[in-house]
Amino acid sequence: MNDLVSIVMPVFNAENYIENCVKDLIKQSHKHIEIILVDDGSTDNTSLLCDFLASNIEIVKCYHQKNMGVSSARNLGTEMATGDFIIYMDADDFLVHDAISEGLRYINRFDVEMVVAREIMVYPGQKLELTLSQENGYEVLESKDFDELRKTYLGFQSEKLQKLGKVGELSGRPCERLIRADIAKDILFPVEIPLGEDKLWNLRLLNKCKKVCVLGDCWYQYMIYPDSAVRGYHGNRREKGSIFIKSLYIENKRFCNEHRMIFLENIAIMLYCIAFYDLSSKDCPMSNREKIQYMAETIKDDPWRILWKGSNSRYLSFAHRAMLLLYKARLWIIPLKIYKYLKTLKWKHETKLLRQDRK
Repeated sequence: MNDLVSIVMPVFNAENYIENCVKDLIKQSHKHIEIILVDDGSTDNTSLLCDFLASNIEIVKCYHQKNMGVSSARNLGTEMATGDFIIYMDADDFLVHDAISEGLRYINRFDVEMVVAREIMVYPGQKLELTLSQENGYEVLESKDFDELRKTYLGFQSEKLQKLGKVGELSGRPCERLIRADIAKDILFPVEIPLGEDKLWNLRLLNKCKKVCVLGDCWYQYMIYPDSAVRGYHGNRREKGSIFIKSLYIENKRFCNEHRMIFLENIAIMLYCIAFYDLSSKDCPMSNREKIQYMAETIKDDPWRILWKGSNSRYLSFAHRAMLLLYKARLWIIPLKIYKYLKTLKWKHETKLLRQDRK
């Protein structure tokens, strides 16, 4: 198989990871690849490292832009890609060495536009030795069956697809999928959506495909951080979340109506993120009184108030139903502070165990 595969990697302040990541990608069993680095206005030595790698490794290309965000960086890399297929990477993550070879094999076997595999989350400093297994299954989905993937992209595992493998899970992130280049170039990342853009991109991409192959194999190790941008303080998460929810419904009205529980849970999750990541953050300048008032105003506004409409709350998980009561009663601050404290302790304990295992 001589198909050229473009690996598109946005990088921002990744001086501690980028070189190891590129050297690991070179070990892919499919050798006909190009690695496209897009420096998104880094303020450390990332820019210099990217230029160094591009000047010393023939298959590495480097582009620079001012800081415009990960979606913009991915779009630039996609536009510059010359491959027949595209796969996306982050600079601190790892891709199984046979991933591209396997993806191409399934693409050629079943004539699909995209192959979707699994990812597994790991802690900083951790790297698992993952291998592909013949024991894992696969499922070729035609457009009439795409709702199984739509569920996954919106945070709900499909029982049918989950049975395909034992390690990792399908996700709504843009990595761990090999995409035909013409489709990837046609469906760029939505820079106008400031939060939840990966989910919308996945759904738009799926709407462009006629046939997709879903694998039980785990291709991708995704590094998680407690202070990542997704979990960090935004200050305007309410406005960003509202844009996402409204866009989700407008673009996927049929799915949202037929799978009401999934749609409402996504609203409840976004509302929780406003309370937990923004209002409960140490960076939030509001007093407790102002936070309570802010949330009281939020739940009276669209799209959040739909959660209290009619019997919609019965579609939600017990945890989110409980949070609705706390929001309404203005009693949510202390429970979330306690939960945040316990979550921090859990994170510290797990990372401590990891460091001990590595010694």
